[in-house]
Amino acid sequence: MQNKTRHFIKLPIVIGNNRIRGKAIGAMVYDEAGQDNLGKLRSILRDEARSAGVDPTAEWLTLAVKGLLSMYEEAHEAWVNAKNGCTGHVFEAGLPSGKAILMGDSRTLALLP
Repeated sequence: MQNKTRHFIKLPIVIGNNRIRGKAIGAMVYDEAGQDNLGKLRSILRDEARSAGVDPTAEWLTLAVKGLLSMYEEAHEAWVNAKNGCTGHVFEAGLPSGKAILMGDSRTLALLP
């Protein structure tokens, strides 16, 4: 059996008013302290797409980011409704390369190794 070390990418997310969607509340990539986390996410998704033989057009990237944030929103809402004593929420999105994106509040992500 092979010992595989999984590569995790931490991506801070905030839930709030999304200017692009008017007054809608939703998940957004948090670009904290000058870090371009949205750019980092797009780069990761672009690389994953290319390695799978998919052309990562601007439209494809927009839909991929939107889909990932929608999955996070659903998981976050489920966590809010059933906290069961948990004080933080992290959503893990596995990628075809074996990497995983860990999405959550930056304070919660900071607690992860």
